[in-house]
Amino acid sequence: MQVLAKIVIAVVFMVPSKISFSQTGKETSENESKHFTVNFDYLSDYLVNGRKDSLRSPYAVAGFQAASKGGFTVNTNFYYLLQKKNSKLDFFELLVSYEKEVTDQLLLGLYGAKYFSGASRNTLNSDIGASLGIGVGYDFSFVKFFTQVDWLINSKSDISLTLELLKEFEIKKGAFTYSFSPQADMYYSTLGYYGGTITKNNQLRNGRAPKLGQPAYVSTSVVNPRFQWMAFELTLPLTLENNNLGFSFSTTLACPVNPVNTKSVLTIGNTNITINSTPYSERVMNPTFYSNLSFFIKF
Repeated sequence: MQVLAKIVIAVVFMVPSKISFSQTGKETSENESKHFTVNFDYLSDYLVNGRKDSLRSPYAVAGFQAASKGGFTVNTNFYYLLQKKNSKLDFFELLVSYEKEVTDQLLLGLYGAKYFSGASRNTLNSDIGASLGIGVGYDFSFVKFFTQVDWLINSKSDISLTLELLKEFEIKKGAFTYSFSPQADMYYSTLGYYGGTITKNNQLRNGRAPKLGQPAYVSTSVVNPRFQWMAFELTLPLTLENNNLGFSFSTTLACPVNPVNTKSVLTIGNTNITINSTPYSERVMNPTFYSNLSFFIKF
C-alpha cells in the first residue's frame, strides 16, 4: 500500500489508540486495574484532518471513562467552547470500544461514537452524527503500529483511515510514573463529510442573516471527490501520574496536505449560480500548532 511508504518518509513514531474525534482524555487499556477516570482538559484549538475553522476554537472539556477488564470502555466528553463572543456548551460525544489482545503483540478493536450537538455548532465535522470503526494494532517491541478504518455517518457517508505509530519511554520514581510517547498520525478520507459540513454551516449563516428578496439556498460539494491523504500530525505528549491522579501536556504540529477544492451552487428562486468556493485555507495550506493540557483522577 502506498500509504505505508509515505509514512516512512513523513513520520518517525505513531501510537495505537482509539481513533475518534475526541482530541482529549486519558485512555485506559485492557490490563489496567483502574476502571474509572475523570478528566478535565483545555484544548487550545479544534482540528479535523489537519484543518481548522477560520476562528480559533479553544475548548474546556470534561470527560468520564469507565473501563472493564474484559476490554469494554465507555467515554463521555463534554466540550465547552471558549470563544470570546460565543462561549457555550457546544457538543458532547459518547464513545464505546471493545479491544481484545489476541497475543502479546496483536490487538483487535471495535469502535463506535455518537455526537450530540446544537443546531449552531459549526466545527469542521459538525455534519457527522456517528461513526463505526474497526482497528488493528501490533507491538513490534521497538515501536507500536495501529490502523483503523471508520464509517462516518452523516448527510454524505464517508470512509476514513487513520495510521499511527508510537514509541513509549517510561521512568518510574517512587509512586509516580513519568512517560514520554512521541507519536505521529496520518489521516485519509473520502471527503463525504466535507461538503455536507460546509453546506450546513452556510445554512446556519444564511439563517442568521437578514431576509432580502427571494430566499437563497447554498449547496456545497467537493470537486472530484476521492479517497485521499488529508494530513499528518506529530505529537509530543508528557505525562506524570500515580495510582490515583495525573497530569499530561501535549503539543501537536498538524500539517494539512492535498487541498480540498469545492464548488457551491447558489439557488435564488429558479436561478442557479455555480461558484468556486474553495476557501483560502485550502488554497494556501499552513501547518498549525495546538496543545492539550489535562488533569485526570483515577478510582
